[in-house]
Amino acid sequence: MSNDDGLLLEDLRAAPGGTEVLHGLDLSVARDELLVVLGPSGAGKSTLLRVIAGLEPATGGRVSIARRDVTHLRPGRRNVSMVFQSYALFPHLTVAENIAFGMIVRDTPRAEAEERARRAAEAVGCGHLLARRPGQLSGGERQRVALARALVRAPDVFLLDEPLSNLDLELRVETRAEIKALHGRVGGTMVYVTHDQTEALVLGDRIAVMRDGSFEQVDTPDAIWRMPATTFVARFVGSPPMNLLPAEGPLRLAEVPLTALIGFRPEVVVLGDPLGAEGTVERVDVVGDEAHAYIQVDGHTVVARVLAAGRPAVGAEVRVAVRWPDVHLFDAATGRRVAVS
Repeated sequence: MSNDDGLLLEDLRAAPGGTEVLHGLDLSVARDELLVVLGPSGAGKSTLLRVIAGLEPATGGRVSIARRDVTHLRPGRRNVSMVFQSYALFPHLTVAENIAFGMIVRDTPRAEAEERARRAAEAVGCGHLLARRPGQLSGGERQRVALARALVRAPDVFLLDEPLSNLDLELRVETRAEIKALHGRVGGTMVYVTHDQTEALVLGDRIAVMRDGSFEQVDTPDAIWRMPATTFVARFVGSPPMNLLPAEGPLRLAEVPLTALIGFRPEVVVLGDPLGAEGTVERVDVVGDEAHAYIQVDGHTVVARVLAAGRPAVGAEVRVAVRWPDVHLFDAATGRRVAVS
């Protein structure tokens, strides 16, 4: 397995507090790739970042950065930069001093540190804030300063731990776009942790979907969406999530084992097909110009994504069908993908 001077994890294990949280992870992140680690709370995402950074010890396996085995090196010798959810800025220092702080303590000449801090601040759009202190900044501005502080060192790997979770929706969207544009301009190997599927799909060159300390699937955003490897990925990525019904259920598919599950996204559900199964609309959620209709079909709930203007009424009887070329097939026992119809 080659990581092209980026990041390589081999059989990585970690047990902070004595309980194993990471279970033999293998992952290769190429140089200048932006990999998003996506998963629910408790999946082990932040622990993974901390082990890569050296803030938590690995109990097994290996971490390599830029072709160096750093598994047992102190954080300061790994040449990584980490952006935290909490920003971690010094309130008594100016923006310029916060950005340059790491260089100053490493005995970088002050003039060089100040110039590099200025360039990093301009790269993330906070060059006009250099004389201010964190208390004078908005949440979005503080996040830009944290990004500049990480960028200024030119690390081998950037580690970003849910950096946008403290921002409101408008700022999250704005800052997310800035991070993507920044990566396009300056490159760098980035590992970005989030529980937000939209962030993952928008930002990632690839996505590693994590669950209970293991990777369920590592692939491009398009492949994660179109060909989920497991029922967990199918349900976790998508809003509303993918419908999963037993093969012997109301929407039967010919020549499918009865032990299988059929999966299909709400947008491929067709309402009003005279050959469809009979159902009753239980609930309708209107989200802008679209609506999500929850339909009870023979004891199973099917979610359909429809135009808000043409949505069915609650209590209405409807016929429900599915575009079969868009159906996925999973093994009911293991949850693994076994075929695509």
